[in-house]
Amino acid sequence: MKNWLKLFVLVLVAMGCNDKINPVSPAACESSYYSRGRELNNVETMVLAKTSITPSGAITIYYLENPDVPGLTSPFAPCNLPKEFQKDKLAVRITCYQLTWPDMENQNSYGLPIELTRIEER
Repeated sequence: MKNWLKLFVLVLVAMGCNDKINPVSPAACESSYYSRGRELNNVETMVLAKTSITPSGAITIYYLENPDVPGLTSPFAPCNLPKEFQKDKLAVRITCYQLTWPDMENQNSYGLPIELTRIEER
């Protein structure tokens, strides 16, 4: 049950993003629901894919491996990962903002929501 809830929250974050993604566009995840938190610069990480089977078919979620950033213990859940970077085990360097929302600390979600402002393959 917990895994389904985590998947559901991650899908909601991904659905809140603009479909026309520009990896250097800071406005790609704009929503009155989210607000920007701390900015993280030049973080080396890896894109990972997780496929889940649902009653309506397979869903693949892309997230970023838990980077070595002090104070962070969760993988990143980008709301604006460009399609060309949606490859399992792709090594990348990113700059991003952590996203927050009201009552965030009381929700059990998988991954720290982030808004990418820059991404490059390394």
